Amino acid sequence: MLTYREAKKELFGYFYTNWQNGLANGLPNSSPPISPITFTDNLDGTGETYSPIVLYRNIELSYKIQAGRHFARITMHNLHSPQRSLPGGRQNGGAVKFTTEGIGIVQLFFSKSTYSTAEEDFLVAIASEMFVGKSSSNIWFRNVTIKDKPPEEKHFRTDVDFQYRYDTHV
Repeated sequence: MLTYREAKKELFGYFYTNWQNGLANGLPNSSPPISPITFTDNLDGTGETYSPIVLYRNIELSYKIQAGRHFARITMHNLHSPQRSLPGGRQNGGAVKFTTEGIGIVQLFFSKSTYSTAEEDFLVAIASEMFVGKSSSNIWFRNVTIKDKPPEEKHFRTDVDFQYRYDTHV
């Protein structure tokens, strides 16, 4: 049973762990298996490799994301928390159970200057497959959708939306 703060920590931790694992190992259990990709920032001709970073809502970076690099941002939006039990019951020491439902959004930003379809497909697969039919310790995920968004000034953008649900006792 989670509070909002605990749910946010669990969801973001789940995403970050699976994101890093997908970048390092690809998706060996997908059908067909997807091998990892090396991301290269070749704007200055040096061909420096990098891993796309994850940004979180209301967290500012102390540096600018370098041109030519892809990145992700994850947010969660609780929609409602209807009451699921009556107070005073024997279960959970008389606590009232609420089930919170919401929408998570993983925004994927692809630099226009170093864009490749293979890199987009790889990052979209990582961001979507970690939620399809899965759950973390206390959060259940469902209804994953992939949406192409209008391009921004320096990046193309694709969103991976998913619904989530967790229980709270008060």
